[in-house]
Amino acid sequence: AMARLEGVDVSHTDLTWQQAETVCANMCSGDIQLKSLKMAGTDLSSVDPDLLARAVSRLEQVDLRATGLTGQQAEAILTAVRAADSQLRTLDLAGNDLSSVEPGLLAEAVNLLEEVVINFTQLSRAQTEAILARSLEKTSLGRLEMEGVRGGVGEELGRRAGEVISILKL
Repeated sequence: AMARLEGVDVSHTDLTWQQAETVCANMCSGDIQLKSLKMAGTDLSSVDPDLLARAVSRLEQVDLRATGLTGQQAEAILTAVRAADSQLRTLDLAGNDLSSVEPGLLAEAVNLLEEVVINFTQLSRAQTEAILARSLEKTSLGRLEMEGVRGGVGEELGRRAGEVISILKL
């Protein structure tokens, strides 16, 4: 049924990890029209990282807020964003712990997207500054939300990034 839909919202539906993995597997097989997937509030921590990343990269908009992503899953998703064939434009990872993600990978992937929400994701100052510094070099971002950063952000860097990114929330 999902193959014929453009958007699916299964947020807060108590999907099991097996059901979530089946959704991802179906998105990776065959020809799908799906462009948007919302799975907020669904525990995805047991879903295979590579499968999840392949599924996410085939979509244009993905909402994975508060899904219990592991560091390995987050890295797989961000690595997939960097691939030339990624279709992803909008990504919401708010409420997941991204503290273990390498700052360079995070900065590169985030700046390839158009809209990113990573509020309250345990980002370090180094990760945040890497994202903002990268935006000054090259970015596709029109909207970036990074509220709740540990250690804050340098005022000057935040100001300069705000000149490049139309909507920047720190």
